[in-house]
Amino acid sequence: MDNLDQPRTNAVTILFISPKTSSFIESDVDMLKDYFNVKVINFTFNIKKIKISLCSITNLLTNIGSSDVLYTWFGDIHSFLAICICKLFRKKSFIVIGGYEVANNPEINYGLMSKSLTKIMVKFILDNADCIIAISKFIRDEIIKYSENKKIYLIYNGVDHERFCPYGIKENIVMTVANNISSDTIKLKGIDTFIKSAKNFSNIKFILIGDYNIQDVRDCIGFDIPSNVEFIGFVPNKSLEKWYQRAKIYCQLSLRESFGMALVEAMSCQCIPVVTNKAALPEIVGKTGYCAKYNDIESVTDAIREALDSKKGDDARERVISLFSKDIRREKLKNVILMMLRK
Repeated sequence: MDNLDQPRTNAVTILFISPKTSSFIESDVDMLKDYFNVKVINFTFNIKKIKISLCSITNLLTNIGSSDVLYTWFGDIHSFLAICICKLFRKKSFIVIGGYEVANNPEINYGLMSKSLTKIMVKFILDNADCIIAISKFIRDEIIKYSENKKIYLIYNGVDHERFCPYGIKENIVMTVANNISSDTIKLKGIDTFIKSAKNFSNIKFILIGDYNIQDVRDCIGFDIPSNVEFIGFVPNKSLEKWYQRAKIYCQLSLRESFGMALVEAMSCQCIPVVTNKAALPEIVGKTGYCAKYNDIESVTDAIREALDSKKGDDARERVISLFSKDIRREKLKNVILMMLRK
């Protein structure tokens, strides 16, 4: 942004540890750059193979001394090492908890709290971070279950509602977005329920977008896929709004969502949300959409049918602007960081 309410705080340098590339991580980098000096280093690791890039550790050690605060997403091995180094150098650590860290769903092999070793690691991170950001009330409550750290702040993820905006005429399309589909994520994201529900709407197009192999989806589903289900495949984030603008309904039928970036982007484009009554989804949607029981075809079918007849698209977009705006997140992040550095 060119016209910020307050000038850049050039005296503050943030070391941003990026464990992976994603639109919301890149968005935080850009927002922080509006106020602070930001140095970004990529951290490469593979926790399953207990393999950490030596270059990543070297970069961390080299840059932490000249930084005022460390900022990173996810309470994983990179955050564990970063907090240890921050304590050594007496630097502040700022961790955003995305949700997977405090999840405990062994039935679908999901969550670091479902394994004893990673549970100990996450507990250390939560107890020793100087500041923890929760991206939803649901995640804040999950953090509190495992840690007595009092420096936990709720700051919702932010969406660029000027970019994700309505355009053109809505079509009778029901869509969802899911990546890396496997037998576990099929259940986690409710993709099987989404596809099964399509059988009850033969004249409505159901669209599945994401980075997946279509044959893998077919193998995991285990039933005949209705002819009105269309597999689009991978769509770059910069092109997703065109699909949101066309669709009338966006489904997020997950067992667990910490926030739901695609859901909120779709809502910003006036898609009417249909979600399950699980995790943070009811919190995000509020009264602007419809909640269904998880893994319940009849309940989901009823919710989609109501959504098709409703006009809640305007309400969904207004909720995004009032609660999940990028501008709101930018300002809150700035204020929390400055407050933390004053202590």
